[in-house]
Amino acid sequence: MNRRSLAVIASAVLGAALLGPGLAAVNPSVSAVRAATPPRVVVVVGPVGSMTDSYLEWGTTIAQDAAAHGANVVEVFHPNATWAAVAAAAAGANVLIYLGHGNGFPSPYTSTLMPDRQDGMGLDSVPNATTTQLAYFGEQYMATLHLAPGALVILNHLCYASGNSEPGLPDPTPDVAVQRVDNFAAGFLAGGASAVLAVGLQGANDFFPGLFGPPETLDQLFMSTGANGTAPITVPSVRTPGAQLHLDPSTATSGFYRSIAGNLQALTSSVVGADASSLQPGSLVPAPVPSPAPSSSPVPQPVPVVPPVQADPPVLSSVFAPSVFTPNGDGVGDTLPIAYVLNVPSTLDVSIVSAAGQQVRHMSVPVTAGAGRVTWDGRDDAGAIVPDGAYSIRIVPAATSGLVGAPVEVATRILTAIKGARAMPAVFWPLDRDGIADRTVLAMTTTQPATVTWTMEDMTGHTVRTFWRNQAVGAGTWTMPWNGIGAGTTPGTYRMLPAGEYLSVISAVTPAGRILTRTAVWMQPFRLVSTAAANPGQIIAVTIIAAERLRAAPRLMVAQPGLAPFAVTATPVSGTGLAFRAVFRLRAGPPGAVRLIVTGTELRGASVSGTSSLILR
Repeated sequence: MNRRSLAVIASAVLGAALLGPGLAAVNPSVSAVRAATPPRVVVVVGPVGSMTDSYLEWGTTIAQDAAAHGANVVEVFHPNATWAAVAAAAAGANVLIYLGHGNGFPSPYTSTLMPDRQDGMGLDSVPNATTTQLAYFGEQYMATLHLAPGALVILNHLCYASGNSEPGLPDPTPDVAVQRVDNFAAGFLAGGASAVLAVGLQGANDFFPGLFGPPETLDQLFMSTGANGTAPITVPSVRTPGAQLHLDPSTATSGFYRSIAGNLQALTSSVVGADASSLQPGSLVPAPVPSPAPSSSPVPQPVPVVPPVQADPPVLSSVFAPSVFTPNGDGVGDTLPIAYVLNVPSTLDVSIVSAAGQQVRHMSVPVTAGAGRVTWDGRDDAGAIVPDGAYSIRIVPAATSGLVGAPVEVATRILTAIKGARAMPAVFWPLDRDGIADRTVLAMTTTQPATVTWTMEDMTGHTVRTFWRNQAVGAGTWTMPWNGIGAGTTPGTYRMLPAGEYLSVISAVTPAGRILTRTAVWMQPFRLVSTAAANPGQIIAVTIIAAERLRAAPRLMVAQPGLAPFAVTATPVSGTGLAFRAVFRLRAGPPGAVRLIVTGTELRGASVSGTSSLILR
């Protein structure tokens, strides 16, 4: 029986679409700078029945917003969000975000905690699964994740994770809510996370301005982003010694939709700046002793789908490896995680062979039964990074009983021609022609000679500007200023593009293959981040990111259907002077589209505005 998901609201990034006058053509120059290594953000969306399409849309928005903040984003989405795919993608992640079903404890369905299926993720049981082919992977699987040191896990729109109940069920007691938060965080903390942040009603990308902004503690990030602050619960963890729990309910006895657990004094800079290059293959970590169960004993429900367990001989299943990895030393994708599920303890004989048929690496790895992974750092047996190209990985399991299982092969390709692609800043506004924030600087590094094509695309995939086409370049770091000018309607002409979101697309071709990167850029005066849908009486937090500094905090007008608009004054949320937060409560009224109109005055006196909307149910 699938546990119901918290299908309430989602984060959406919506921007202004303002047109401006055309400008003269500009020939961008290229100069060498040093590009920073972007943090790795992994977004996982599992199947949630009839709500799957909505969750996929929310996950896409979160991934796009992370990319707009300069992150290297990996999406693991239904119908291929299997445990093998998630475990492989999560290796080395600075931030892991999961949207989907929540199956926690204490639960109305079980009287004891089941670590193999509770307090983890609800994922696709097989590749190309339907929305109902759900498998729960509990805390004992989460404990095997090899996240980057100090990583942050964000659990978004789940039941139980923040202490909450399922829709339609009564609120838990504060004691049960604390146990749910403690249990849901335990596996992820054992898997390397410094903290687990769970929000049921907010979007995960609400936290991006603070997370990618000036350093602050994770508890400050938690409380500066949509906090209630009316009845905080702060207690030490029972499950994870040394960890702290902070619940931020709407009242002392209800609305348990916000929590954070772990090292609450860790800094955001340690999350997004961690280096995962030292991670080594691990085995299944035993689940800690669960928190006490509630005094009552709920009626157990049918057992959810779980990975198959087979008898001897050893059987490898769900073997997965990314099709490309990049051991170029930038801290992103430098190792290849090879995920698997194994039925009995065995020794894995791993052979890595080049396209020419030469064995470049051999490993013999003792492992336990269950889900696990081995990793390859791209080096040969002598310790040198192997050349770019295609490689085959053959794994043979040999059980302690002496039986040998069938070999399994996966393929990958090493491509290292590009690293460090980003936009600085991600939000800019050239249409006012005031000389402030009128361009962004796109950056990337080539590690070897390559043929590079560098373009800008709009969100429909249409190429609006070509900087390089089949440009032969050597190794080096390059920047490309862009002021919003794109190709005109006739060859050889240029025009100012309309406001909106664009993608910097870089393709590098070497004899080993083609590597492609995409980096989001926002050309507009304001970018608004809010929920996509809400109910009357719900508290809404809107993050406002300005392209230019303002004379004062912007003002947000809220126009509900059939009601008079009302104004909300935003407050700064970071030291950059560009990020603000406006919080208001939706009034009772007719359903429909609620218009959000933000206005502000730039330092030179120009008035700017942006619009967004959310649906009032």
